[in-house]
Amino acid sequence: TETFDFVTLTLSEFGCFHYEADNQRVLTEVARVLNSGGRFLLDIVVNRDELILNGDRNNSFDGGGFLIADKGSLDLLSGNYTRAFQWYQQGRRYETTWQIRAFTPPEVKRMLEKAGFQELSAYRNYAGDSLTRDSAGMVFLAQK
Repeated sequence: TETFDFVTLTLSEFGCFHYEADNQRVLTEVARVLNSGGRFLLDIVVNRDELILNGDRNNSFDGGGFLIADKGSLDLLSGNYTRAFQWYQQGRRYETTWQIRAFTPPEVKRMLEKAGFQELSAYRNYAGDSLTRDSAGMVFLAQK
């Protein structure tokens, strides 16, 4: 089995599984393939605390020749965040829906620890700014 010194998981890939155990399995597998002392960068683009703080979203913007409408809402019981996109191009309407499990920072921390990670740091972004309740995303750096 191949092992690594550094693993990254970015751009909403974490939290896409319907069952909590499957999301946990992702972290456990990352820990398994990391060398001792290896590092893991986990970029999560949805922070449940920020979604609760700022509420549902309704946005529209010009997408360079077509109009895009974006509506996002959080189901408080399941923790699932759903975004529905509609766009119009040359008079035709298109749409797609995207859903992800929105985690809180403490939930992610517990999951990383359960997977076997030791040293954990959490940030607002890649620049290392402090994570706050109003941080739209979360970046975790963990070490095995």
